[in-house]
Amino acid sequence: MALVAHELKSPATLIAGSLEGLDHYLERLREFVQVAGKFAPEHPELARLYDDLRAAQVLDNAGTLLSICGQGASRIERMIGQLRGYAQRRQAQAAAAPVGLAETLSRAVLLAKAGRVSLPEIERTVAADLTVVADEDALTGVLVNLIANAMDAADGPGGRVSVLASEQPACVEVRVRDNGPGVPAELRARIFDPYFTTKGDRAGFGVGLTIAREAAEAMGGRLFLAADEGRGAEFVLCLPGRAVAEAACDTVRSKGAGMKDEG
Repeated sequence: MALVAHELKSPATLIAGSLEGLDHYLERLREFVQVAGKFAPEHPELARLYDDLRAAQVLDNAGTLLSICGQGASRIERMIGQLRGYAQRRQAQAAAAPVGLAETLSRAVLLAKAGRVSLPEIERTVAADLTVVADEDALTGVLVNLIANAMDAADGPGGRVSVLASEQPACVEVRVRDNGPGVPAELRARIFDPYFTTKGDRAGFGVGLTIAREAAEAMGGRLFLAADEGRGAEFVLCLPGRAVAEAACDTVRSKGAGMKDEG
């Protein structure tokens, strides 16, 4: 996956750069045509050619097509970035370590809010000392994805998002819930499929939840869509908690003590 993304990045960058150059040349040509249009009434042959070519209309259409191509190139570049992220998340397990959930969640909320004009109400409930075993960067990415999706779903008057983290016997649970329209029953089984999205052309490529679930599993946890209990959707992230974190700390301390003894 990472190799494919790498191979696609160079031609995609070349296309994007070439489109920028074409846009510059088109602007220069537009200036020439505007000047030619001013002198056309004084030169019958120029006026005839100007009308036959429909120069102004052609330039407008060319500008529109170039803009569409630019948007497509940008989407391709974003997709390549997500593919690379998909591959990187699969390596998260090797970097797992005790992580403070409250601080990571605060950072994820700030990142999810960035660049948004309207924001739903966000309620957070998490103990200050709650710890999970995870790759901090991967965990932040998972939380940003879940919170951003919830904010998209709850966008509008009265929108609310709640994030509840609690320690359970088997794991630490992070529940992200919104009061949006929810996930239709016929789509629930496909919600984690690659390139499946309920957002249409508004945003994304439908790999965010796929990446998030892969990252959760790589960290020894899991991510799932909770049972439908009315309006909205609730995603549940389960990660190894305090007992595993304490065992990991004991292992680190033991290794450190062993190194001192050897010294």
